[in-house]
Amino acid sequence: MERQRCYIDELNKQYYELKKAKDQCQSTRNELWRKENTIQQTLSSLKEDLAKADQSLRSMAGKRGGAAADIANSYYGPVIENFDCEKSIYTAVEVTAGNRLFHHIVDSDKVGTQILKEMNRQKLPGEVTFMPLNRLHVKEQNYPNTNDAIPMVTKLNYELKYDKALRYIFGKTLICRNLEVATHLAKTSGLDCVTLEGDQGSLTGGYFNTSRSRLEIQKTRSELNAQIRESEEELAKLRENLRETESKINHIVSEMQKTETKNSKA
Repeated sequence: MERQRCYIDELNKQYYELKKAKDQCQSTRNELWRKENTIQQTLSSLKEDLAKADQSLRSMAGKRGGAAADIANSYYGPVIENFDCEKSIYTAVEVTAGNRLFHHIVDSDKVGTQILKEMNRQKLPGEVTFMPLNRLHVKEQNYPNTNDAIPMVTKLNYELKYDKALRYIFGKTLICRNLEVATHLAKTSGLDCVTLEGDQGSLTGGYFNTSRSRLEIQKTRSELNAQIRESEEELAKLRENLRETESKINHIVSEMQKTETKNSKA
């Protein structure tokens, strides 16, 4: 009897432990459900924001051929998607590049031709300008040695394979401390000079609307894309945890039932 009594106590203890583990798992599961719900809401609002940013960019760039992207890996997307820079030079960069931000970088003129054929075949609206890397000739620039100006291209971050395209657009431009320096250097160096505010030395300055900065919108798009990717990964992990927790709970419940049966027998 003593032995049976000990055995019963032992089983009761086991049952209690199992019940505690089950409760814990259930509260973990509820927490995971709550998180899953939050992430799903965040995801859908991020996707909405991304769609809005895409819409804004498209309205600025005019119609850009949609099929272009499907042709091959030799299509690298518009210039604006292939570099980034500090916010402080956004205006200067946009004034320099203008609509060339939306020129499409491709590996070769052949790829460009193929894409155009495809666009014509699908009767897609809009104009597309390609920058075939095999056709771009960029000569080395001699920049003036001065503390009042810096070559714009040195302030951009991009992959080496896009070097030609970016030097083609930005290589001849200096960012200058102020308009006087810009005007002086534009005359003496023959380079295009621009201030951080977007005033140009040699060229006629025009009004530039900074409230709708294209680089700003592009940056927002990249950030949103990254956040969406992160949220999707987190969601996948959560679902995996949920599955594990569910099976743990099932296992514990069946252990509890076994323990109860043994207990009754004892």
